[in-house]
Amino acid sequence: MIKVDLVFSARLSSPNGDSRVVRTFLESTAFFRNNGIDLSITSSDLFHKKNIDQSKKTIKKTIKNYIKKLIPYSSYLTVRFLKSAEKNKENIIDYYLSQKKETDIVFFHELSTCYYYLKKRKNIKTKVVLVIHSNGDTFKMLHIYYPKLIKTKYYKYLLNVEKEVIDNVDKLGFVAQSAKEHFIELKRTYNNEKLFYVYNGIGNKPKSKINKQFAKQPVKYVFYCAGSITKRKGQEIIIKAFQKLTEQQKAQFNITFLGDGAEKVRLENLVKQYKIDKYIFFEGFVNDVTEYLKKSNGFILTSYDEGLPVSIIEALRLGLPIISTKVGGIPEMIEDGKNGFIIEPNADQLCNLFNTLHNFNLSEMGDYSFKIYQEKFTQEAMFQGYLKIFLSLY
Repeated sequence: MIKVDLVFSARLSSPNGDSRVVRTFLESTAFFRNNGIDLSITSSDLFHKKNIDQSKKTIKKTIKNYIKKLIPYSSYLTVRFLKSAEKNKENIIDYYLSQKKETDIVFFHELSTCYYYLKKRKNIKTKVVLVIHSNGDTFKMLHIYYPKLIKTKYYKYLLNVEKEVIDNVDKLGFVAQSAKEHFIELKRTYNNEKLFYVYNGIGNKPKSKINKQFAKQPVKYVFYCAGSITKRKGQEIIIKAFQKLTEQQKAQFNITFLGDGAEKVRLENLVKQYKIDKYIFFEGFVNDVTEYLKKSNGFILTSYDEGLPVSIIEALRLGLPIISTKVGGIPEMIEDGKNGFIIEPNADQLCNLFNTLHNFNLSEMGDYSFKIYQEKFTQEAMFQGYLKIFLSLY
């Protein structure tokens, strides 16, 4: 039996994609045990007695969101914020090492957490596997969120951290083939034999057709967009594209944003300014995205940067046609014109697509989405991929 410890600094209850992926491992330790892997998980949930209700509004959360709005405009706040986020990653490694566990493989989904382990570990015989949830450019998402970062000394420190980690892990993985290929382009001298990719996957649930209540509405297109409301996710593109439609065209749509974030209030105000708030809605954070997606007949995500979004996998699983951008691993999830549409993150291009949706059978496209989910993005497929990696090390 090969012992594998998955160490994760965030909370498994967090709504972000990597937490949701890691959570599936916790729920499926029996699968790995049946295949010769004794898998255990250490996460920051150990230090919290209960899960935080992300949908609940609090004064602390309001203040936190306000401060987050200021961070991108200040080098000082950017560095201070990122350094504070590092503390939890170092703490989880200190806790993990204090347990003095005997293991064969330590498995990470975060660069910094892996770095602290490599820096502090004593048993160098233990194999280390790291998966990076990005497009292959380790810090691309940070560049988008924190544009002041690149000119700081702290960014140079992060580059050194990256080099230390990728040079010393035994296997370096990505969540899409394109991400692996992009990494190879950026790191031309790297030992490619260390590299692999495994698609994210989620558990099986039956495909759902459009909710009958929504089908009765005089609306042809009921689209949802799920994800944190930030500049990186590009929700403003959807709003600006929609604004370009005629009033008659607008009346055919209901578009709802699921999620919270620093851009939410600004975009709500923009929708009111354009006087399209009877067509575009903000639901805020929701605990179960799937239940909302069941009410739709399409999914839309216009990100500027992604790894492999779990929200799109959820939409595929429910048999929904997808509109999304040509970034990260998204083109590996959508066959343009078959189960959805690939566009550039551009409002004019999206507006043109809205104008031509009537030429396509969205129901048939949704059926093809479900087929792609079954072929590539199931939980079982993901676990089989990681199982091969673990076994290849012994």
